[in-house]
Amino acid sequence: MSKRTDNSGVSTLKDKTGIQHSDSATKANLLNDQFSSVFTKDEDTTTIPSIGPSPHPPVD
Repeated sequence: MSKRTDNSGVSTLKDKTGIQHSDSATKANLLNDQFSSVFTKDEDTTTIPSIGPSPHPPVD
């Protein structure tokens, strides 16, 4: 089991070359790169089917 080196909630992360990083800015960039690689910005939302009105009352 690895030991955490910071209290930010995200432990050290390895980059594509296997180097571990513990500084917050680099970890944020590594996570951004990962999420950007699996999600698209230009998704066509017009093809999402309607599920109709919610059976739950609105939250005020």
